[in-house]
Amino acid sequence: MRVRSLGSGSSGNSLVVQVGRRAVLFDAGGAQRRISAGLDELGVAPGQLAAIFLTHEHTDHVASALALARQYDAPVVANAPTLLAAGLPKERCQVLDTGRTLDFRDVEVTSFGVAHDSAEPVGYAARAEGWTMVVATDLGHVSPTVLAQLRGADLIVLESNHDVEMLRRGPYPESLKSRILGPTGHLSNEQAASAALEAVTGRTQWLWLAHLSARNNRPGVARHSVESRLAAARVQTVRVQVLDRYRPGPLFETPHHSRQWQLL
Repeated sequence: MRVRSLGSGSSGNSLVVQVGRRAVLFDAGGAQRRISAGLDELGVAPGQLAAIFLTHEHTDHVASALALARQYDAPVVANAPTLLAAGLPKERCQVLDTGRTLDFRDVEVTSFGVAHDSAEPVGYAARAEGWTMVVATDLGHVSPTVLAQLRGADLIVLESNHDVEMLRRGPYPESLKSRILGPTGHLSNEQAASAALEAVTGRTQWLWLAHLSARNNRPGVARHSVESRLAAARVQTVRVQVLDRYRPGPLFETPHHSRQWQLL
C-alpha cells in the first residue's frame, strides 16, 4: 500500500491510496492539473484509478471530481445525499451507503459517518495486504464511531484545523467562528491531540495532520500540540507530520508494496 496526500486544506483536499497498479482517490478538491500531476508521479494512468470517493459535497473536496472521473474513466463514489448535494451526473456516480464497504479485490474501502455541516459526511478506511489507512477530516467532534475506526490503524490522517485562541483572536466574523468551533464544524489542535492519544496503538506508525487553516493555525503549532500530548503519555513510536496545502505530502509505503513496486 502506498498513500500520499496531493493537497490538504480549504484550497483543496485529495489523497491517493495505491495498491500495485490500482489506485483509489479520496476527495478531489483543488485544481485538476495538480491532482493529475500527483497521480502521474505515482504512475497512476487512466484505467488504473478504480474510484474517486467523496467525504462530502463542499467545494474544497469535490471541485475536480467530475473532470477527473472523465479523465481517468473512474466512478465518483459517495452516499446518495452527498452525490445529490454535489450535483454530479448519475452516469458518473456510484452510491455507497454510509457504513458499507466496497471491495476492489486489491483494496477494500469502508465509509463511516462523521459530524460536519453537510448533507451526510463520512470518513473512510482503506485496507489492503493487512494494512489499514483511515482518513477523518472535517470533524466537528470525534464520535465513538470515528474513534473506533481510527484506533489501531497503521496510518491515521486526522484533521487538526485550528488553534482555538488564534481563531478567537482572528479576523473571521463571529458567525463563522461559531460554526468552526461548533460540534459540526472543524477539529481544533487540542481535539486532534486528544483523539490521537485515544486512537494510537502500538500498531500505528504515522499520524498525518490534515486540513490546517491558513489563518487560524500553523504547522509547527499543530504538530507541537499533538506531539507534546503523545510524549506526555510516553507514546514514542508514532511519526507525526503535517500535510501541505498545495504540494504532495509524505509517502506512506508498506514494505510489501515497496518490494512489489520494484518488481513491476
